[in-house]
Amino acid sequence: MPQRERLLLIVDDHSAIRSTFLYVARACDIEATAAATGLEAVAFCRTRRPAAILMDLWLPDIDGFEATARILAEAGDERPIVLGCSAYNDAEYQQRAVACGMIRLLPKTLDMSQFREAIEGAFRLAETHASAG
Repeated sequence: MPQRERLLLIVDDHSAIRSTFLYVARACDIEATAAATGLEAVAFCRTRRPAAILMDLWLPDIDGFEATARILAEAGDERPIVLGCSAYNDAEYQQRAVACGMIRLLPKTLDMSQFREAIEGAFRLAETHASAG
């Protein structure tokens, strides 16, 4: 099983959103890569171990909730920190996000400083989990 990396996986089916988040990540000196579908994200996490994942909720094959549950179930002790990301942030989505293992649900309208803060916080949390395990 691969070692966890200080890497952000961005999962979104809209290419413009993926490109924007990748651009912002790189502008914040965060190493990042992207997947366009939930199944692509699950497959990616079988060969690489990103420390953090920014997961869209609504994807064309399996939704972000199911993709998160699969990734976390397969990850063992090297579980990534998953942040949900959606234009919709009502109480039902918040509950579903937590239930599948996401630690937080973020709006897609993040500015650069909010993005950096959320991702760096996820990396710190991943490091804390790694040192505790």
